[in-house]
Amino acid sequence: MSPIANAAVVRRFFEAYNRNQPEVYAELCSPDYICHMGATATAAGLAANLESEAYFRAAFSDAHWEIADLMAVDDKVVVRRNWRLTHTGPFQSLPPSGRVLTGTAIDIHQLRDGRLIETWTESDNLSFMQQLGLLPAPAREPGL
Repeated sequence: MSPIANAAVVRRFFEAYNRNQPEVYAELCSPDYICHMGATATAAGLAANLESEAYFRAAFSDAHWEIADLMAVDDKVVVRRNWRLTHTGPFQSLPPSGRVLTGTAIDIHQLRDGRLIETWTESDNLSFMQQLGLLPAPAREPGL
């Protein structure tokens, strides 16, 4: 498929994510879709990704991604995005705080035959943990 067609698939994936429609993922993702989340977490297979998504949505029911930049070349689509979510359910033994968290991420999506086959995500996890209150937010020096 063309880079333009691949970009359209990724945009549809984002729309499904923002509407909390994981059932659409089966149409957009290969059954053996792999998502790498940083250096230590990988969900292999669409079923594992759906399970991970359900766990995340139980803790952050209004998660939203906004595309800031999108570039498509050959079989890859790169997205720089902003994320926003509210901590509405238990997460890693933390009770719901009601805090609204915001951050950024960069995703590299690989597609084959019009379906996502692999994603590499680098998200602002430090800020995420600080906003949840799990890590202290250091004082910033002027100009930083």
